[in-house]
Amino acid sequence: MILYRRDCVAAIVGPYTGGKTSLFESLLFVSGGITRKGAAADRSRLGDAQPEAKSREMSVEAVAAMTTFLDETWTLLDCPGSVEFLQDTRHALMVADIAVVVCDPDPARAVMVAPFLKFLDDHDIPHLVFVNRMEHAKANLGEILESLQAVSERTLVMRQLPIVEGEAERDHGVNRLWKALRHDAPTPQVTWDRRKAVTPEGLAQVFKTQHAAHTGRLSWVRVWQGQLTDGMTLGGQKVGGLYALQSAKVARAATGATGAVVAVARLEDTHPGDVLSEAGISPAEIWPQPPQALFALKLATVKVGDDVKLSTALAKLTADDVSLSFGHDPDTGELLLWGMGEVHLMVAVESGVRESLAKGPLGFPVVDVGVTLTDGSYHTVDSSEQAFKTAAGIGMRAALPKCDPILLEPIWSVSVAVPSEWTSKAQRALSQRRAQILGYDKRPG
Repeated sequence: MILYRRDCVAAIVGPYTGGKTSLFESLLFVSGGITRKGAAADRSRLGDAQPEAKSREMSVEAVAAMTTFLDETWTLLDCPGSVEFLQDTRHALMVADIAVVVCDPDPARAVMVAPFLKFLDDHDIPHLVFVNRMEHAKANLGEILESLQAVSERTLVMRQLPIVEGEAERDHGVNRLWKALRHDAPTPQVTWDRRKAVTPEGLAQVFKTQHAAHTGRLSWVRVWQGQLTDGMTLGGQKVGGLYALQSAKVARAATGATGAVVAVARLEDTHPGDVLSEAGISPAEIWPQPPQALFALKLATVKVGDDVKLSTALAKLTADDVSLSFGHDPDTGELLLWGMGEVHLMVAVESGVRESLAKGPLGFPVVDVGVTLTDGSYHTVDSSEQAFKTAAGIGMRAALPKCDPILLEPIWSVSVAVPSEWTSKAQRALSQRRAQILGYDKRPG
């Protein structure tokens, strides 16, 4: 058994279209975490695992994957770049040892990384900058560095931390980036010592929650001290399972060592920022607060009696995404779902629709169906991603039975050979399975 020296976490951040998901893929490939790179063209990259990410060709939530580099374990977090999903990125950064800010080589676009650099400086999070697509740059590195320095509070040093240049699609500069990460990333203990100033004492800290189809509610945690084990008491509750994260896939894990990122199943009432000890849950003193919602989607149920179900679903949705909220408009009484933008709200609703299509009214997946959202709204207190999912699910369950769904079954052409004395029994067995017998033939011998 190989003993690794430390478990580090690096967050890959940057503005939308900067190439951070390509860098995420390249870091995994160069270190041996994956054996084959996906491509943006066919949406086969690990960071594009979610259907909503594939359909929009953009990251809509943080994606985690593990790898090793020079006998050290690393968890890489590919974080959304769109401002509509920025809260997920901020949560991931709060538990990272170091961040890689991916930027475009165009000096005019340097201002787009300013919000990321400011957040990192405000929270004293170590970071470096990866200037991507340098082979296509129209400016030299000195001009790019000058434009980045204008939006950074730290002094940037060319060819040293925090500046690395390269081409993620071709893996150029990625080995140099790995060496910089390994050399300059603090150990988990150093990161925890920094975090302890604004964080209660505990074993692990939650930075993301989600509802998964086969495992139920999962809390993504960074282990700060000791070791987590399956079945232990955490947050005053019994752990219902530990899972290692590899993009959209989760695999059972027996333990979670200090510094590791794992998903813990069946912990109720946990929220991003919560610090978990064996006895209970303590909120962090300083944690990024959700931004003010900017866009509303009006929601309504077909049946009056489904209002309570919708509210329950919306509560789950908002629990997973704290930048979502829902509630009733004080003037019109309409149920509104609030989020950071149209894409943010539509992703939440689409995920609920997809879950409903996975098991339609007849109990089987639904195919060949189109869904159009005609209206929606949002509430500042009660709206959430899970709430939108639930609303979409209720709407689909009400609408699908009215579409006259037909149960499609696979049809196979098979040949059955039995001794002649068993023909009648074989015929009955086939008829019980609704087989259509087309004929009988006598076989030689």
